[in-house]
Amino acid sequence: MDETRQTYDRQHRNGLRMSGQHPLERQWIIIKTLSARRYGVTVRELADDLGVSQKTIRRDLKLLDELGFPIKPREGAHGRNHWVADSTNGTLPLPGWRCLSRACMYCMSCSDF
Repeated sequence: MDETRQTYDRQHRNGLRMSGQHPLERQWIIIKTLSARRYGVTVRELADDLGVSQKTIRRDLKLLDELGFPIKPREGAHGRNHWVADSTNGTLPLPGWRCLSRACMYCMSCSDF
């Protein structure tokens, strides 16, 4: 969990400076975007939409995956990876209260949240 905490701390410092959004807000937008786009979205598209670097998006995706959100890369056209929600019936199945409460408690433990 220390590595996840360090990742979140780096995202928080970098994310606020680059886009003016809180990393938690950006990550929620990523989840909603993946849920809404059936064929997925590239890291570049997410970065352009959110006004952050591709590296920031990759860290966000890694963190969301570590927290248990059902997301995965899928090879798309021309060999590019598209991140997709592992969804059923067009909606993103959230990983349950345990994962969500853990993510919320983790975010609340940050001193500047």
